[in-house]
Amino acid sequence: MLGQLREAISPDYLALIANTGQPITVVSSRQRVDNDAMAALAASAFAATRQMADIMAGSGFSLMLSEGAGVNISIARVTEDILLIISFSDSSEIGRVRLVTRPAIWQLAAIFNLERKTSGAD
Repeated sequence: MLGQLREAISPDYLALIANTGQPITVVSSRQRVDNDAMAALAASAFAATRQMADIMAGSGFSLMLSEGAGVNISIARVTEDILLIISFSDSSEIGRVRLVTRPAIWQLAAIFNLERKTSGAD
């Protein structure tokens, strides 16, 4: 699934991480990145933004998008425990990245939720 996502959007960086800040897997990285630092920072940024949404009476917060000069970063919730980080150049269309990423997140969520049920983790 992550390989297909990498093919579809050609990200600079693509990783699954635990919401506790540990990297699970990095599929695509065109640049030298400290994966531990990236996972910890992404998890804490997502948690902080989610808390702000809760304070503002928002619910169902599942995506954080940061636009920068030359690079964009998307952090999306796959399950309650897993996040997907995608970094892509500003030449990529954000709408296309979101369009391709959304079904991939649903499929990943189904896989992880099935694994959780079969392993008895629930």
